[in-house]
Amino acid sequence: MASVPPRLFPDFYRAVLAKGMKPTLARLTLARKMAAITLTLWKKGVALTSQYAHLSSMAIRSNGAKG
Repeated sequence: MASVPPRLFPDFYRAVLAKGMKPTLARLTLARKMAAITLTLWKKGVALTSQYAHLSSMAIRSNGAKG
């Protein structure tokens, strides 16, 4: 089983809160992000790896949270 940084999702949640998003909307955004990752991995038939986590965290920094 591939490893994923254990702090990825809490860090994302804190990042969107720091940008001023309300906690309820931040949780919804996080749930959508998790669903999108799950669907993508399922459709491609691949396992979650740190490669995906790295790309995901880069998107947080470059695009910011929208909401």
